[in-house]
Amino acid sequence: MYKNIKSSLLFQGLFIISLGTAIITGSLIWNINDIGYQSKSFATHNISIQTGLNESELHDIAKSIRAYFNSSQESLDVSFPSYPEYKVFNEKEVAHMKDVKHIIHYVYGFFLFSLIYVFIFIMSYAASNNEYKRRLLDLISLSAFCTLLLITLFSLGMLFAFNKMFLLFHLISFNNDYWILDPYTDYLLILYPYPFWFNVCIRVAIMIVVPLLVLIPVPWLIKKKIKIT
Repeated sequence: MYKNIKSSLLFQGLFIISLGTAIITGSLIWNINDIGYQSKSFATHNISIQTGLNESELHDIAKSIRAYFNSSQESLDVSFPSYPEYKVFNEKEVAHMKDVKHIIHYVYGFFLFSLIYVFIFIMSYAASNNEYKRRLLDLISLSAFCTLLLITLFSLGMLFAFNKMFLLFHLISFNNDYWILDPYTDYLLILYPYPFWFNVCIRVAIMIVVPLLVLIPVPWLIKKKIKIT
């Protein structure tokens, strides 16, 4: 029965999906938590000049947002570092961030599940005979190729129709209008303007593509090196 499960198309298909999911969500999680990159973006887009906040204050606000995403705190509560009696984000922004947090926790969940599945799959195949080892290497290459194709199509869409895809993402992901903010008065869009999101999408895509370009040929090289036939 165990052998039948390992040989099933469902078991293998889930591995193909899970490996790609682990790489994609891993890249997303890295960028969600990369305060250093956000600080560089603040400098690039002159956010300090627009807000009157210095780099240290902007860094603290970004850290507070990250802490919120990684906590059980229900609502985002961030004050201006120099004026703690005033809140950075209004009620609409706070409500939107609550929705964003739910999505981020789903990303964490998908990452954890896919990583566990990939680990179990690899261990079960690596401990088997050469036929399963060869199949494992083939599936790794296939998963990497399929994921690369998907990310390439997505990246082309982002390059040529970013605004439309950004809008479509929000329409699909949120069932309210809290995400419709004013770029002149709402700090979420002042701190993180559209160019920031475009650059992040490109960065995420690159961080996904690089390991995929390794995973496509390496299994073939391994088979050739150790002569798994």
